[in-house]
Amino acid sequence: MVIETEEAPGTLRVLDYTLEGRSPETIVFGANLDHPGVANDGLAGVAVGVALFEALRQRKQQTNFSYRLVLAPGIIGNEYYLGHLSDEERTQLLEGVMLEMLGSPTELSLQFSRHKESNIEIALAEALEKSGCRHHTGAFESALINDEYIWEAYGIPMASLSRFPYPEYHTDLDSVELMSQACLEEAVGVLLQAIETLESGGIVRKRFSGNVCLSHPEYDLYIDPGQVAFGDIPDDERRRMRLLMDIIPTLSRPTSMNMLAVRVGLPLERVEEYLEKWVRCGLLDSK
Repeated sequence: MVIETEEAPGTLRVLDYTLEGRSPETIVFGANLDHPGVANDGLAGVAVGVALFEALRQRKQQTNFSYRLVLAPGIIGNEYYLGHLSDEERTQLLEGVMLEMLGSPTELSLQFSRHKESNIEIALAEALEKSGCRHHTGAFESALINDEYIWEAYGIPMASLSRFPYPEYHTDLDSVELMSQACLEEAVGVLLQAIETLESGGIVRKRFSGNVCLSHPEYDLYIDPGQVAFGDIPDDERRRMRLLMDIIPTLSRPTSMNMLAVRVGLPLERVEEYLEKWVRCGLLDSK
């Protein structure tokens, strides 16, 4: 069999909608507009994305991060979209989540980005745990090999929230009748909770490279890990504070203070207090 093709000028439509926050750094939510004739594999994610942004528009306070909804044909559409952005605009796309197959009555699945370190995926993991809903998590490409790798190729960490696998995938049984309103609403609720977690604290940006002598009197930011041999046994809080101190020099992108608190298991107020010292020393910016 020979499939004849023809290349001609045309139009590829992508929906690009941004809610501007106090920071230009943007968290992206994406969904696919292709796969005609099926409901869950594509349109369910679109529906969740639209509902999510309708809810975000109702917030009384401006967000810290900016948020963008991108609806595009799978693979080719996202490559086209990212490839046509300016370097400056692409740099502002901090991280994101693909919304996929969220209408079927199967459990939620959070697939982490390649390096599992973005603000939004940490917030989503926490939101899923707190929600009590049926869910599972997995490493990058452990469940889906889809548009996530397109975004990752541009240096944008991309997790996914889906209900994959489901038995009707890529069959004519993937119809509107399969869709569950409760499942769609559950996905929106988890996403909103994750965003509220992100927005409950400020954003910090690193202003230095390499390592800083934190014990220098000019800074006085060093957290002593203790010396068990000499009877100085650190308590749980000091161990967690030391972990926070060690994480800060590794930050490669603007980071939510609340997500740092989640990562190290400390109260947000304690983390904010310590980070403010870094800000006063000129080592971090905060918003």
